[in-house]
Amino acid sequence: MIKPIDKTNAQRQASARQRLIAEGGRQLGLAIPPDINARLSAEMERTGESARAIILRLLQNNLPGDE
Repeated sequence: MIKPIDKTNAQRQASARQRLIAEGGRQLGLAIPPDINARLSAEMERTGESARAIILRLLQNNLPGDE
Protein backbone atom coordinates (compact mmCIF):
# COMPACT_ATOMS: atom_id res chain seq x y z
CA MET A 1 0.00 0.00 0.00
CA ILE A 2 1.34 3.43 -0.96
CA LYS A 3 1.13 6.11 1.71
CA PRO A 4 -0.25 9.46 0.60
CA ILE A 5 2.36 12.20 0.41
CA ASP A 6 2.09 14.59 3.34
CA LYS A 7 1.72 18.27 2.46
CA THR A 8 4.67 20.42 3.30
CA ASN A 9 4.40 22.95 6.10
CA ALA A 10 4.20 25.79 3.55
CA GLN A 11 1.31 24.10 1.77
CA ARG A 12 -0.54 23.62 5.08
CA GLN A 13 0.00 27.26 6.00
CA ALA A 14 -1.21 28.42 2.58
CA SER A 15 -4.33 26.25 2.90
CA ALA A 16 -5.04 27.59 6.39
CA ARG A 17 -4.52 31.17 5.18
CA GLN A 18 -6.87 30.66 2.22
CA ARG A 19 -9.48 29.11 4.50
CA LEU A 20 -9.32 32.03 6.96
CA ILE A 21 -9.66 34.56 4.14
CA ALA A 22 -12.56 32.60 2.62
CA GLU A 23 -14.27 32.69 6.03
CA GLY A 24 -14.03 36.49 6.15
CA GLY A 25 -10.55 36.86 7.64
CA ARG A 26 -7.89 39.27 6.44
CA GLN A 27 -4.24 38.94 5.52
CA LEU A 28 -2.09 41.97 6.18
CA GLY A 29 1.34 42.96 4.98
CA LEU A 30 2.79 45.51 7.35
CA ALA A 31 5.77 47.81 7.26
CA ILE A 32 6.58 48.39 10.93
CA PRO A 33 8.42 51.57 11.96
CA PRO A 34 11.81 50.99 13.62
CA ASP A 35 10.69 52.08 17.11
CA ILE A 36 7.72 49.70 17.10
CA ASN A 37 9.86 46.94 15.59
CA ALA A 38 12.35 47.33 18.46
CA ARG A 39 9.51 46.98 20.99
CA LEU A 40 8.09 43.99 19.09
CA SER A 41 11.53 42.34 19.00
CA ALA A 42 11.94 42.90 22.74
CA GLU A 43 8.52 41.31 23.38
CA MET A 44 9.43 38.35 21.15
CA GLU A 45 12.63 37.87 23.13
CA ARG A 46 10.83 38.20 26.46
CA THR A 47 7.94 35.83 25.67
CA GLY A 48 9.41 33.47 23.08
CA GLU A 49 6.34 34.11 20.90
CA SER A 50 6.40 34.83 17.19
CA ALA A 51 5.67 38.33 15.89
CA ARG A 52 2.42 36.98 14.43
CA ALA A 53 1.29 35.58 17.78
CA ILE A 54 2.08 38.83 19.59
CA ILE A 55 0.28 40.98 17.02
CA LEU A 56 -2.80 38.72 17.07
CA ARG A 57 -2.85 38.79 20.89
CA LEU A 58 -2.59 42.58 20.90
CA LEU A 59 -5.43 42.90 18.41
CA GLN A 60 -7.63 40.45 20.35
CA ASN A 61 -7.01 42.25 23.64
CA ASN A 62 -7.38 45.80 22.34
CA LEU A 63 -10.15 45.82 19.75
CA PRO A 64 -13.70 46.45 20.97
CA GLY A 65 -16.27 43.67 20.87
CA ASP A 66 -16.55 40.06 22.09
CA GLU A 67 -16.15 41.05 25.73
